Amino acid sequence: MHGSLSAARSLARDDDAAAAVAALREIDASGYVLTGWLPHAHLMYGLAFEQLAEPDSAIAHLELVLHPGSITESDSWGFARMQLPFVMQRLAELEEARGNTEAAIEHYRLFLELWSDPDPELRDQVASAERALARLVGSKTSP
Repeated sequence: MHGSLSAARSLARDDDAAAAVAALREIDASGYVLTGWLPHAHLMYGLAFEQLAEPDSAIAHLELVLHPGSITESDSWGFARMQLPFVMQRLAELEEARGNTEAAIEHYRLFLELWSDPDPELRDQVASAERALARLVGSKTSP
């Protein structure tokens, strides 16, 4: 089964989203679960579904990175914590594209809290999120 996990990662890196989803589903169907694997799987699913233009599925899986459910904190915390800013940014952008302003605002705010003092190479991403947040908040107050 490690081969399928490696294949899914490789396909995701190669931008073959449909094949990555198929490999992930093969792993899921086998019942094989690695400790700490589920947050990573949900991230790979989320990104693959985003590439396949399936935003609802992408959002559902990215939310599971944040709220893994049955996974213990010790299993998922390191991975989830490391990926949290990226996941928040993706969720904000996906929710904004769907027109879900409230959720987009919430995710942009959380992203900006996490990256309140970014490294220089990340400042453009933060500035873009700040502009998006201001635009969304402004659109809520406009008549």
